[in-house]
Amino acid sequence: MLVDDNSVKHIVEAEKLLGTETHSLSHPEAWERAVTSVGKIPKSDNRYSFIIATDGFANSYPSEDEFLKTCMDYYSTIKVHGAEAVESNLKAWLNETSAMGSGDDITVLFAYNDGRDCGNDAN
Repeated sequence: MLVDDNSVKHIVEAEKLLGTETHSLSHPEAWERAVTSVGKIPKSDNRYSFIIATDGFANSYPSEDEFLKTCMDYYSTIKVHGAEAVESNLKAWLNETSAMGSGDDITVLFAYNDGRDCGNDAN
C-alpha cells in the first residue's frame, strides 16, 4: 500500500485465488510466485508511507474500506505521534486485529518518509 495525506492505494494487487487461499512462502518454489511493481516514488517534499503486509492483515477486516481506513490510521499515527507510538503497541494491535478478524498470523512492515530532504541531489 502507498499512503499519503490524501489517499491509500494498492501498489500490488493480490492474486485472486479461491476464498482466502494463498501461496505459501515456505514452499521451495515460492520465489516463482513473487510479484513486483515498479513505480515513481512521490515527490520527496511530501510525506508518505509504504505498508507491506501478509494477507492476514487485509483479510481481518470486514471490508476493503475498513482496511484502507486502518492503513490511513497507521500512517496518521506515525505522522502525528512518531514510529515509536506504533512500535510500542503494534504487537497488541495486530493480535487483536487477527483475533477479531481472520485468525491468521500477521506480519507488517511500515516504511515512512517524513518529507524532509535527505541531502540527495537528484537531477
